[in-house]
Formats: sequence, structure tokens, C-alpha cells
Amino acid sequence: MKNFNKILFLSLIISLFFTCKKKDKTPIPAEPIKDIVINSVSSRILEQGDTLTITGENFIDQRFETKVYIGYNQVTPILLTNNLIKIPITEDNYGCLTEVVVRIKYKEGNSERLYIVTKHWMKLLGENHIVKLKYFPHSHHIILSQQFSNLNTVRTFSLFFEGMYGYGFIRDPNIRALGAYDFEFLDENHGFFHWGSSITEYTNFFVSLSDHFYYRFPQNETTTWSHYYDRFLKLDANEIIITDGYGWHCKFSPGLTGIQTFPSTLNFRFFTPKNGKGTDGYYYEFGLDFGSTPNKYTVLKSPNGFDSWIIAYQNSQLTDRDRLDNIVFCDYDLIFSRNSNNELVKSTDLGQTWQFIESDVSYFNAISRTEWYKQSGNKFYHTIDSGATWTEEYTLDSGDIITSMDIAENKILFASGTGIYIKLK
Repeated sequence: MKNFNKILFLSLIISLFFTCKKKDKTPIPAEPIKDIVINSVSSRILEQGDTLTITGENFIDQRFETKVYIGYNQVTPILLTNNLIKIPITEDNYGCLTEVVVRIKYKEGNSERLYIVTKHWMKLLGENHIVKLKYFPHSHHIILSQQFSNLNTVRTFSLFFEGMYGYGFIRDPNIRALGAYDFEFLDENHGFFHWGSSITEYTNFFVSLSDHFYYRFPQNETTTWSHYYDRFLKLDANEIIITDGYGWHCKFSPGLTGIQTFPSTLNFRFFTPKNGKGTDGYYYEFGLDFGSTPNKYTVLKSPNGFDSWIIAYQNSQLTDRDRLDNIVFCDYDLIFSRNSNNELVKSTDLGQTWQFIESDVSYFNAISRTEWYKQSGNKFYHTIDSGATWTEEYTLDSGDIITSMDIAENKILFASGTGIYIKLK
């Protein structure tokens, strides 16, 4: 009996052993990788040197490696948690219009589109005929003035990210084409537009055109006021001054209040679009006095930019009108110009004497006394030492000419016959 019990007990043990072993052979289903979700990115517009912050869900699975891609490039996060990723934007991330995506093994989350501005030149728009360009780095709008048959049209463009391939700058459908002759902005939404016979001030331009003030010059002034060479001479939070091509000036405060006009005491015609204020405290304007025979090259100066204009220099010997057309004002003792042969010259005495700098310059702009930009041939150059050395920036298409520039914070843009280009400064 005892032996029988032993045999029964051993049988049970053996049966239990093989039963357990059989169960061990049944595979346990692996837990699936959870859905990866990007909820937000810190900015859709990034610059080289920025940090991209991504928030979302399920960025980590302890069994597998998390991989992050910008475009086709895998990038290394400086911070990776289940709900947060931080990525430095470096030269390796170069891609301009691109997207970011998170992958874990075979699982890929939703992507978010990005626009990365690097130290490489990139084309933003294919618009041409541009005579003035302004970029708003925070709201990511571009506003430009295009000249067709001597008439200016102002258009705006906004960055968008809609559709499968829909990302880039596109004409803003909410802003109609404006036939203004010149425009300036106090900030990214507060803008002033000069229409020749009237002024419109928009306080929330990129949101609503209905938020505006309007002023039309009295009839006796509109007959004299010319829209040719209209421009803003002074613009700040307290006072705006507009001048036209015949020496009239209009002064007012934001809200189009306190409007005053002042006619020129000379039969004066402005030709240079870039006048300005010198370090001596005077505002300067360059043009021709048509009331004299022969017409005299004239430089006027004023302590306030509105009235009290006096002649700083006058000369009837100017024979190359293109030199007057292309004056670039840097300071009262430093102005530049190009003549009809594309020779770049400078003057330290308001144009009484000119010193030759170099030839074959089809575009020139002085940002300061030492920082200049020029186009020579089909090359775009930059100097920070008053022309002692030049760095090549960009090679344009043959025959393409730069027409306008803008520097917005640390970004530089230029417009040419083929479009608008941007890079980090």
C-alpha cells in the first residue's frame, strides 16, 4: 500500500511537471507600442541656434530606442522624456521647409511642419518688380511694394502650413492689393500707407483692415502733392513725417491727429529715396531746385524734419542725374551714390566732391559707416570694414539685379528680379 501511494504521488508530480512545461511553451503576447502623439511644437519658425521643444505623449518605450528626425536627418535630443523632447537646431538640421517626426521601432507618430532659417540663402518667394521690402520676424509676414508701369502695388504674404505640400509663403487672401506709394510700420501690426492724396493708418493691419484712420489732403494741397518719390522721413511713437517729390511735408501723430502740412519754399524736386537724420541732429534731403536756371543740385537740412529747412549745399554743375537718383545717405559726412556707368562713389561733404570707390556696382546699401552690401556682376557681397575686404554672399542668375533689402533683427533679406531670398545675418 505504501508503495502504491508513492507511485501515485510520483505520477502526480510528473504529470504536473509536464503540464507546466506545456504551458511554458505558449507565447505571451507582447505589449504593443503605444501611439506616439505630438501635441505641439514651440515654434514653426526656427533659426540655427534655437532649441525646438516638442510636447506630446508616449515618446518613450523602455524596450526600444526613440528616434527623432527633422526631414531625413536623425537628430539627437538634449532632453527626452515621455512627454517632452528638446532638440538643438544646428547646421545638420538644414532643410528650410521640413518636418519633425518621432519614431519608436516600427511606430511613427504624427509629423509637424517647420520652417528653418539657416546661414544659407533660401528663396522665399518668386515675386518680382519689388521696390520696397519689409519682413516681420515675429508674426512671419512679408510686405512688399511692386512697381508696374510707374504705379506701386503693395502686397502681403503670410507663412502657412496647410495641405500635404502646403507650406511656405503665400499671398495673404485677407489683405487686398493696396495701391499705396509708400508704407512704414511702427510695429508688426501698426502701419501707415501713403496714397499720394491721402494717408491711411492701420492699427491692426494683419488682423483687420477695418481698424484704421484716414486723412485726405485738402484740395488746394492735393493739386500740388505728388506721389512720385513719396516717402516717410520720420516715424516714431509720437510723430510721423511724410514728404513728397516736390518738397511738401505732412506731420501728424498716431491716430492721424494734429495734422500739419508745410510746403517747400523752393521749387524743389526730390530724387533720392533714402534721406535721413545725421549724427549732427539735422534731417537731410537731396534733390534739384527747379526754380533756378540751370537746375541746381541742392541739399536741404532741418532740425526737425518738417519745417525750418535751410540750404546746406547747392551746386549747378551736377551733370549725371543718375548720381542723384542713387544717393545712399549714411550720415551728414558720408553719402554714397552710383552714376549711370555703375561706378560707386562717396562724398564726405554732402556732394561737393566725390571720391571713386569702384566700378561695376549695380546695387549698393550702407547699413552703417562700416557695414555695406553691394552687387557686382552677378555676385552679392558684404563688408564690415568699409570695403577693405568683401565676403561673397550669393551668386545671382545672370542678368538678375537686386532691387531692395531689409534687415529684420538677425535676418537679412534681399529682393531681385527672380524673387526674395533670406538667411541669418
